[in-house]
Amino acid sequence: MRIPLVNLPEEHSPYQAELDRGIRRVVASGGYIGGEEVRAFEAELANYLGLEPWSVISCGNGSDALLLALAALELPRGGEVIIATHNYVAAAEAVCHLGLRPVWADVMPSPSSDGRVSFQINGSLDYLESLRTPRTVALIAVNMYGMPCPAVELTHFCELHQIPWIEDNAQGMGGIGEIASGVTAPLGTRATIGTTSFFPTKPLGCMGDGGAAFVPHDQQLAERLRQLANHGQRTRYQYERCGYNSRLDALQAAVLRVKLRHLDEANRQRSALADVYDKFLAGIPMVRRPWRSEGLPEALYLYTICVPSDKRDGLLDELRSAGIDARVYYPQMLHQIAAYNAGSSEASCPVAEELQKTMLSLPIAPTTFHILAAEICDRIRQFLL
Repeated sequence: MRIPLVNLPEEHSPYQAELDRGIRRVVASGGYIGGEEVRAFEAELANYLGLEPWSVISCGNGSDALLLALAALELPRGGEVIIATHNYVAAAEAVCHLGLRPVWADVMPSPSSDGRVSFQINGSLDYLESLRTPRTVALIAVNMYGMPCPAVELTHFCELHQIPWIEDNAQGMGGIGEIASGVTAPLGTRATIGTTSFFPTKPLGCMGDGGAAFVPHDQQLAERLRQLANHGQRTRYQYERCGYNSRLDALQAAVLRVKLRHLDEANRQRSALADVYDKFLAGIPMVRRPWRSEGLPEALYLYTICVPSDKRDGLLDELRSAGIDARVYYPQMLHQIAAYNAGSSEASCPVAEELQKTMLSLPIAPTTFHILAAEICDRIRQFLL
C-alpha cells in the first residue's frame, strides 16, 4: 500500500460538493480577478484570525507575500535582514530582490530534556545580538513545520532595537503561539507583518497559487502593502507607488472559503496522527522526535524526525521502497546556496548543518490512518534496531 505525504483529492472528498458549488458560483459570476469573492475571503480569514478586516491582504502566492511585506516596510537598500537558514528559499529571494543583505541565523538547540528537535530560529537574545550590526533593519522568522517560532524573544529583541519583524506562517495556519509570557495569539499575527502561502499542500491550501499578508496593528502600513500588491494603485489608474501585480484569483478565494471552514478539523486530525508517531517512536533511542507546543492548537505541516546521519539515507530508501512517501525537506541550508550568498555575511550555523544530515519527514496528511502511522513506526524500528 502506498502512503502519500499528502492526498488532496481524498482530503477534499468530505466537502467536495461545497467546493464544486463555490467554483460554479465564480464561473457563473464572470468575475475572476479580485471582486466580491476575494473580499469575502479576506474578511472571513480576518475574522478567523481575530483581526480587523483591513488587516488581511491577499496576493498571488506566499513568495509575493514576503516580497510585499518587505517592500511595504520601505527598508534602505543594503540593509541587513536576519533570516533563519533552515527555511524555504522564498524569504531569501525577497531579501535579495529588494537589494537587502541576508544575515543567516542558526536553529535553536534542543529546547527540551528529552532531546526533541525544534527546527525554529534561535531566539536567544545573546545569540541575536551577535548577529546584529548597525545595518540590521529587519528580521524574518518562519513557523517551521507549523510549530511556533519564539515570538516572545523575537519581539523583545526587535522592540529593543526598534526594527520590524515578519512572521512567515506559510506552514502554520490555524496554530496558536505565545506572544508574551502567558499570552497567546494566532500564528501569523504576532509580528509587525505576518505572511502565509496557500500552496495546495499547506494546512490552508487552494487549488493553485495564492498567498496573503497580515498587518495586525498598523492600518497605514496595511494600505501601503495593499497598494503595492495592485500596481501601486489606491484607486484605478491612481498610481501612488511603483507596485507589483500580485492578486488572488476569485476561483482560489472560493476554494479557500470552503477549506477555511474545515481547517480546524484537518489540523486536529494531523495533531492526532502526530500523537501516534510520538507514542510509537518514543521507544526508539536513535529517533529524535519534533518539539511540539503542548496545550495549544497546532497546525502541523510536517512531522519531521532526526536519526543518525549514517542511517538517514538508508532509512529513507527503506521507507520509500515500501511505498511510504517520506522525504527530506530543505536538504540545503540557505547559507549554503551560492545564489543567496553574494554579498552576505559569512555564517556559522552548526545546529542547522547537523539537522541537514539527520532530518526526515513522515506522512502527516489528515487522511493517513493511525494504523498506517503505527506501521511506519514499526518499519523505522526494524531498520534502526
